[in-house]
Amino acid sequence: MGSNAALGLYFNNTGTTAFSGTGDVIQVGTDGITIAAGSGAITNPGAISSAAGGFDLMGSQTWTNNSTNTFLFNTTTVDSSVTTPITLTLAGTGSFEINKYDNIGAGAALSLVVNGASVNVQTGQSYTGTTTIEAGSILVYNSGALGSGNIYLGNTSGSANATLGFQGLGSTTSNFTVVAGNTGTETLELTGSGNNSTFSGAFTLNNSLTLTDTVGSGGSNVSPTMNLTGLISGSGGLNLVRTGSDQYVNVVLSGANTYTGGTTMTAGNLDIDNASAIGTGTLTLVAGTIDNTSGSAVTLATNNTQVWNGSFSFGGTNALNLGTGTVALGTATRTVTVNGTAPLTVGGVISSTSSTVGLTKAGIGTLILAGINTYTGATTVSAGTLDLTGSLVSAVTVSAGAVLETTGTGTITGATTIASTAALDFQFSSSTDTANTLTFGALTLTSGALLNLNDIAPGTVTAGTVFDVANFSSLTGTFSNYANDSAVTIDGNTYEIQYGPSDITLTDVASVPEPSTWAMLFGGLAALAFVMRRSSSRELV
Repeated sequence: MGSNAALGLYFNNTGTTAFSGTGDVIQVGTDGITIAAGSGAITNPGAISSAAGGFDLMGSQTWTNNSTNTFLFNTTTVDSSVTTPITLTLAGTGSFEINKYDNIGAGAALSLVVNGASVNVQTGQSYTGTTTIEAGSILVYNSGALGSGNIYLGNTSGSANATLGFQGLGSTTSNFTVVAGNTGTETLELTGSGNNSTFSGAFTLNNSLTLTDTVGSGGSNVSPTMNLTGLISGSGGLNLVRTGSDQYVNVVLSGANTYTGGTTMTAGNLDIDNASAIGTGTLTLVAGTIDNTSGSAVTLATNNTQVWNGSFSFGGTNALNLGTGTVALGTATRTVTVNGTAPLTVGGVISSTSSTVGLTKAGIGTLILAGINTYTGATTVSAGTLDLTGSLVSAVTVSAGAVLETTGTGTITGATTIASTAALDFQFSSSTDTANTLTFGALTLTSGALLNLNDIAPGTVTAGTVFDVANFSSLTGTFSNYANDSAVTIDGNTYEIQYGPSDITLTDVASVPEPSTWAMLFGGLAALAFVMRRSSSRELV
């Protein structure tokens, strides 16, 4: 094997420079390598399939590429004579491509620093030191491409951006730290179509971390999923952003996280799969979809303050309760689209500083509002179900085909209009003589408005029981499927619906016993008749 020693290398020729020879080694001293602007391509074919050959590092150094060509180096190792940790820094405005970078034959850990350059790392690496992206970017094509050490994003000063991208990652156990002190953007991105990747190491956010992808969602492209299963801590936050007109990232947060810098979603999908998945900071929703894919219901224990700076959706895979943190609607009416079969619950007070800002419920699913809400702009139920277990002061319109209900008790002090084919869903229990009732201000039942009567726990109602279907200050119209004084039989109980001056009631008028009750009654009568016959026989004797 050949060996050539150099304190440093400088290239400024315009042609291509290629290092060749089977297993040749170039020992590079601490002056490193510089490729001047305007220089031709520099390649190191070396011995790509062997640990021998390529560049042999004699100490910490910087390689700078200011040309428009990519510097390809296949094998770079630490010289066996080096016994202290060393660092290779890749700098400049140009790019590098690494095929092999490791500690083979060395007694010291090797670290990698990227400062301004664009670096592609193709295969699995065995270096054990840290990887730091102070500025510029690294694109990784293999789960072991960054060795086994910790990964750092960002610099302690300046405004440069630092990006770490993964294509075909699969999974990594590396720990990540986002460095504080700079004003640039630190980004973790996925680049391959359908490139689902799991990060099980811990994330320490000393600055905010942007999560995104560079894969379009149209055509055959499938936006990848970023699963963050490790603990996320620190004072920084997480930002989900869109990098193109049809590009977004799917992020799953399943750890018991403690970061305090907040979570902002401007695009993509955010799965909140743990009661403290989003830490303790503010949840800011601008666009995109939130969901719970954990397999069971999740209620946020952190009760995060929320800012709805745009409209968003809920996937409805499993039930999600956003807790009791306050919600600010911002400067415009927001639309919450609830899909799927599982409900989204908002337990905090929803407010706005503008009297015209309101809320629209869209989608086939159920939105539960459990807070004492204070916004005064209009509330519109355009589709699906609005379950009000708190209160609203705004005017409410239930559009055609939509449903208004309460699974507890709810109050609307503003005027409420139920449109034709829209419905008020009334839930009661004949087995406990209890009901879930909404109280309205002015209630208008447009011609064609419907009343749904649901006995959620059937039994034999106590004779004469009166259920309040709705209370109100004034009423215009009647339900098209139930006229005043009309009778209806539900689960063996017969009721009469009556429209009064301040309420609509459902009154038991002819309780019909359950079959078991009939059996006991007939059995008792038969036994009584038998006793009476025997008494009569004795008297005749």
